[in-house]
Amino acid sequence: MPYDELRRSEALYRQLAENSRDIIWLVDHPGRVTYVSPACERLLGWTPEAQRARPSGLYMLTPESAENAGRLIAATVAAGGTSVTYEAEHIRSDGSTIWCEVHQALIYDDQGKLASTVGISRDVSEQRALREQLIAAQKMEAIGTLAGGVAHDFNNFLTVIISSLELLADDPVDAASTALLRGALDAAERSAALTGQLLSFSRDEPAALRAVDVNGLVEQCEAMLRRLVGERIRIELDLGRDLGPAHANESQLQQVLLNLVVNARDAIDGDGTIRIETASVEVDPEAADQSGAGAPGRCAMISVSDDGHGMEEHVRRRALDPFFSTKLKGQGTGLGLPMVRRIVEQCGGGMSLQSEPGVGTTVKIHVPCAVGDHEQALASEAIEITDALGGTESVLVVEDEAVVRGIAARVLEQAGYKVSVAAEPALALEVLDDHVPDLMLTDLVMPGMYGTELIARVREGHPSMRFVLMSGYADTDTARVHELPGTVLSKPFHSRELLRAVRGALEDG
Repeated sequence: MPYDELRRSEALYRQLAENSRDIIWLVDHPGRVTYVSPACERLLGWTPEAQRARPSGLYMLTPESAENAGRLIAATVAAGGTSVTYEAEHIRSDGSTIWCEVHQALIYDDQGKLASTVGISRDVSEQRALREQLIAAQKMEAIGTLAGGVAHDFNNFLTVIISSLELLADDPVDAASTALLRGALDAAERSAALTGQLLSFSRDEPAALRAVDVNGLVEQCEAMLRRLVGERIRIELDLGRDLGPAHANESQLQQVLLNLVVNARDAIDGDGTIRIETASVEVDPEAADQSGAGAPGRCAMISVSDDGHGMEEHVRRRALDPFFSTKLKGQGTGLGLPMVRRIVEQCGGGMSLQSEPGVGTTVKIHVPCAVGDHEQALASEAIEITDALGGTESVLVVEDEAVVRGIAARVLEQAGYKVSVAAEPALALEVLDDHVPDLMLTDLVMPGMYGTELIARVREGHPSMRFVLMSGYADTDTARVHELPGTVLSKPFHSRELLRAVRGALEDG
């Protein structure tokens, strides 16, 4: 090749190398860096001169990556290969690291011995992070599928356990037995809450929203919350006046409150105080962006504060990450706060968390207030809840799980209702040929026909009949369910919740 042409060729390749966004480097057989492109300083912070002064090119890799690269190169040479590709963690001048994809060409001398290698290192940190996010998302999808698969049966069992314990607790034998029953009931309620966390976090579709009396919800949950936190922790309520209804899902908002109080309880060692505050606040657009309060406008605020040990800043920043928990192994799922955020965001609201070591933690959620039709709906749906939740109407219970069918029938019969049962939709239709009840209580997922399909068929011939649909499954078509003229009762449920749902459906119209 003529000298001028050689010079032009060398200048061209040097221009390509020195303007490349990737690091291009040359290492001789002992491992010394003989050339490195300027991109090394941009990506790693090391000047080419500093790189060439090092005794080995592998020094720029973390020990684990250097060991892996050396093993791959040795195996490729032993097999007579001419190139190798791998990902390696590179050390930057400030001590931080980035991940690069390395393409390495192996150059042999006339005797077939390795003489040098030419390599290109491309920053793939962003792609690697996206890949890890995809893997995490796939794991969450798998968890959601698993949770949905077991939730129906698990919630059936919890329904039977909770209702049976409540029936026993209503007729106690002695104080010791009552204490044992209450302890078992508390454990069942916490199991139900954990199931709800998994389902709420794994399902994509939002639950049906309506107007919810926030202060009434807090007062309704107060007794259960005091039982959960124990005698050494005080619960103080500061419920704001003139607090309008929130546009939310009542059962999910109860779950939010339960999780926040349980987290506050676990943050307190010994004696302490948990303060629950509600208020009507106006969130302006700037505050919504800066505080994570959600959409601007009139909101119902719920604040749960504790005087526990608090969090360090690095812990606080990760507190909302799924599966991150500061509790001991086996004592926390890491789903509590992420589940709370998911529920609140589905309502169009937001949440903020403040914490300081030795001072405590405050979590605030903001849920948009219900306006117009929602306020009117709250007033029209309000039913006077008294101890008299029974009745004399006839109820058909359609449930394929025998234990659930039996406990539901027993609770309704004890409340005075005339109860007939069917183990599947086909048998329910046969019962209707002989007797038309005032209300049908049916499960959602049953063999042969969904509860929604059964209701649609029954309504064609009996438009005045009332319905309550029981659902304990994660993959519920929520929109379709809530379009039906009836009440949806989530499993697991308390006997009082069952009676309230039946009474409310019967009195609705």
